[in-house]
Amino acid sequence: MSTPFAFSLSGLMKDARTDLAARPANDPSFPQTCADFILGQLEAIPEDKSVTLTIQGTLGWQEGQIAGPLAFSVFGNVA
Repeated sequence: MSTPFAFSLSGLMKDARTDLAARPANDPSFPQTCADFILGQLEAIPEDKSVTLTIQGTLGWQEGQIAGPLAFSVFGNVA
């Protein structure tokens, strides 16, 4: 069984980073590893830029497992 996740973030880059970093604690279906990877990719974007991110994916492991398949995509717009 898999667990899908999907959400969007919009606003200043600094606020989007904060929201994304807090997401795994507030949404158990969104893995910390995804948040960490996406945050790493966003490091080069200045904090004062406006951003819209749409993140979706599937977590393919169950509660209590420590590994399994993970697929996700991120679509972004920076202005």
